[in-house]
Amino acid sequence: FQWNADQPTVLKWSLDIQREVLPNTVVEIGYSGTRGIHLQRGPLHLNATPAEMRAHPDGGQRNFILTALPLPNRFWNWMRWSFTDSTSDYHALRVVVNRRFSHGFQLQSSYTYSKSTDDSSRWTGSNDFGNELGGYRDAKRHGLSAFDFRHNSATNFVYDFPGRDLTGAAGVLLGGWSVGSILRFNSGSPLTLRADQARPRIGGRTTRAVNVEGPLVDLIPGGNNNPVNARNPNQYFDVTQFSFPLVVAEQGIFQGNIGRNTLLSPGVANMDVTFTKNTAIRWLGESGSLQFRAEFYNLLNRPNFANPAFNLFSQSGARRADAGQIIETRLTARELQFGLKLIF
Repeated sequence: FQWNADQPTVLKWSLDIQREVLPNTVVEIGYSGTRGIHLQRGPLHLNATPAEMRAHPDGGQRNFILTALPLPNRFWNWMRWSFTDSTSDYHALRVVVNRRFSHGFQLQSSYTYSKSTDDSSRWTGSNDFGNELGGYRDAKRHGLSAFDFRHNSATNFVYDFPGRDLTGAAGVLLGGWSVGSILRFNSGSPLTLRADQARPRIGGRTTRAVNVEGPLVDLIPGGNNNPVNARNPNQYFDVTQFSFPLVVAEQGIFQGNIGRNTLLSPGVANMDVTFTKNTAIRWLGESGSLQFRAEFYNLLNRPNFANPAFNLFSQSGARRADAGQIIETRLTARELQFGLKLIF
């Protein structure tokens, strides 16, 4: 751990405006900002193969990993360090509509447009964000946070149908019905594309060619770093926009130029609906009610895709067959559930 670590500090500020636009209905518009300094990042693998700056055939200088050289400390493999030199920034515009229960109707709806950036979205080796990758040795790769959801919306409402005061057979059949729903929409989180890294054997030992979490993927000249096709889970993004970085035989490999967290994973859109019927009854001389519930999860049966395979290349530089494919969903298919509850 860093000697004489700095104290992590977070600064927050916000501005909110509220106004009642209709009876029992309030609209709120607000801005939130956060700045973090001296945040912890790691683990950083400092005992990595040496590197130097070299001219790249595509132009400019690029970090060149000298895989033919042994590790700085040949008696150790990884040296996992943590530093308190990371920063983060968050900015958000928030819109909230809140209607208190009145005339049989209640509504809450919120929308957030935000952007979060940082040097690292995990600390001390936590696996909260398995798609997070560091830079070479202690290099920083400031970019979108692994939990950056640019658009995020949630709405819920409850509505009591007319007929609560009906009596007789009409009241039994038509009275006491209500409907409630939760709607959720959010854009996808960022991913960093990666490749397996060459680990040549030097003196009978396998060396770490680079910090094993440093992505080694190149964006082709003029390529698109977020070439997604959200409707095609068999090829969620165009893998031909990326290439394995240049390897110089028996010398080393150029570090990939793709930025951190540039590819956006699929978002989520989901709607759950519940119909409820309350019928007043008398049971064993006491007043009570019988509640019937019909619950529909993912009512529209929308497939919400999980992350695509973002490890694009094997150690040899060959493109993986599953690169860009999605093989599972985040949520289940439509589910129906029925229930009866006796309340007394």
